[in-house]
Order: sequence, then C-alpha cells, then structure tokens
Amino acid sequence: MKIRSLVFSVLLIAPLGYCALQQFAEKDARADAEAVAIALQKHRGTNGAYPANLSEIGFDPNILRDRWRLSYRLEEGKPYLFYSAQNNWLVAYHYNFESKTWESRD
Repeated sequence: MKIRSLVFSVLLIAPLGYCALQQFAEKDARADAEAVAIALQKHRGTNGAYPANLSEIGFDPNILRDRWRLSYRLEEGKPYLFYSAQNNWLVAYHYNFESKTWESRD
C-alpha cells in the first residue's frame, strides 16, 4: 500500500512540477523579450530607425533564439519581434510596435 501511495504521489507531483517550471520559463521569456522591445524602441528614438540586428543594441541573437526561440528582423524599415510560448511551440507572441503590446498568434 505504501508503494502504491508513493507511485501515485510521484505521478501527481511530477506534472505539477513541470507546469510550474513552464510558468517560470514563460515569465523569464517575456521579461527578456520585453527588454529587447524596450531597447529597440530606445534605439529608434535615439537614431531615428530600428537597428538591423539585435547585436547593435547589445543582445546576442543566438542566445535569445536558443533560449526562448526569440527572433527579430527588419524588413523595409519595419521591425518584427516574436518568440514562441514556452509551453506550446505552436503559439508565438508577436510585439506590436504601434500599440506597444504583445499579441498571441497560434
């Protein structure tokens, strides 16, 4: 009976622990993405244009891509910034530079 209770406890706690870790990762991903968005806007305010890449504003695009699947590109002067949800790779959060908000797209 004790083994059955132990197995049941592990089966119950493991998914809850995983969900909690995903929530922390989601919060950290958003914080990093928000820092990038702020730096991009600051660069535009100072220089009149968005940077060609994240390296120009002090971020390593490879680290952000590997850690959060965060991507930035500039097409014809228009910036695109997005990252994948940490608990569902089919959902991406795109930054709207006009309204300064994150929008979920799935």
